[in-house]
Amino acid sequence: MRRLRTLALMGLVTTPALATPVFHPSGASLTYGDGASITQNIFSNVQNPASGASIFAVDNARGEFRMGVLSSVGLDIELGDVNGLKTSMDKISTDLNSAQGSASLATLQTAINGANSFLKQAGALPYIVQFGLGGHLPVFPLVIARKNWGGSFVLDANFAVQSKVSLLDRPFDIVTTIDPVTGNPSYAPKNNSGIYLKAANVNEISLGHSRPVMELPVVGNLYAGGRLNYYMAGMRKTVVSATQANNFSTLMQDEANKGMEFQQGFGLDIGALVVNERYQFGATFNNVNSPSFKYAPIGQNCAALVPGPAQDNCYSAASYADKIDLNEKHVMNAQMRVDGAVYSSNKNWVFAAGADVNPVNDFLGNPAQRAGISAGYASRSWIIPGIRLGLHTNMVGTRLSYAALGLSFFKLLHIDAAVGLDQIKVDATQSIPRKLALNIGLDFNF
Repeated sequence: MRRLRTLALMGLVTTPALATPVFHPSGASLTYGDGASITQNIFSNVQNPASGASIFAVDNARGEFRMGVLSSVGLDIELGDVNGLKTSMDKISTDLNSAQGSASLATLQTAINGANSFLKQAGALPYIVQFGLGGHLPVFPLVIARKNWGGSFVLDANFAVQSKVSLLDRPFDIVTTIDPVTGNPSYAPKNNSGIYLKAANVNEISLGHSRPVMELPVVGNLYAGGRLNYYMAGMRKTVVSATQANNFSTLMQDEANKGMEFQQGFGLDIGALVVNERYQFGATFNNVNSPSFKYAPIGQNCAALVPGPAQDNCYSAASYADKIDLNEKHVMNAQMRVDGAVYSSNKNWVFAAGADVNPVNDFLGNPAQRAGISAGYASRSWIIPGIRLGLHTNMVGTRLSYAALGLSFFKLLHIDAAVGLDQIKVDATQSIPRKLALNIGLDFNF
């Protein structure tokens, strides 16, 4: 596990913690979405803080105990919208190399114009590639509902790592050299673009309580709940000059080995849920107090550093003060989410939908406002697997959409995979989806 987390911090490996509203959904919620109390999905009991107590309205008047064994471990990757990245880079490299030393400035200038156009396109993207890793500690989440307690308690402990690599673009310049013997000029391209890495590691422990409030005539039973989240967040970022690109993996390893300084914070979530025998609908308000965390500052006091890669990166970061925030603070702004579901009479079939009401930024600064629909069959057989399908999108920022498929075996093993509906062209003959994700989990219901 330590190795995987190191890889993520290096930018070589985003699956999210649960209560944090902008991470990727855990477990079967990758397919179902963020709906509450969806059958055969332990995470649906902790999406909306009010949903735990609604177990009473399903089929067990005494109460229920649910726990994760290895409830969710997942990975995902997203690519920026750079079509023909490999082809473009190969062409730029060939054109610039062939134009170097040419007696004709026009030849080199033509090659540079093409390179600058590509750099401007790539630099405008929020990321070239984004990775993640996340999961829940064994036995979590725990859902305990008892009538004599007046409701349900939910305890969860999870971690998540996000990282992304983006480009800070600068246009190419032309360096002219005069041969001292012949007096003939030669020309070479020069570029000061930077590679920008951001990474965040968020560990979370949360405790929630929900209880029935009242019975609404005709509509159904109303439940309310709250959840307190304790966050330990570490964030780092660095800028590496493109001139050091050949040593990029070594430099990223050095950055990962530096570790992170973790900060503590608390978030408060509240929710309400109406449940009927055949449907439900609810609303969740995440992080109503908007906790905030600071990135380690970059591009400052560079002269005090020992000469070498660290000092070079510091000066490189300082040169991009016009493009990036050298003293960045991330605020987990409050976000409202609404969702609903319709069930068959035996609760095996479910059709669900949900959406975030307002956008927020994740720890890497990416705008997020999710919406999705799903349908599933929750098998009660140890032999016949459960199956679910989902279609989800981000309504802001990258506006990426993805389709997801999930299967549940033996009522305890859950496998969910997602693939992006948007594609990019790697070269003239090959296209790949911009997003891939996989979650695997084990959990028990008692």
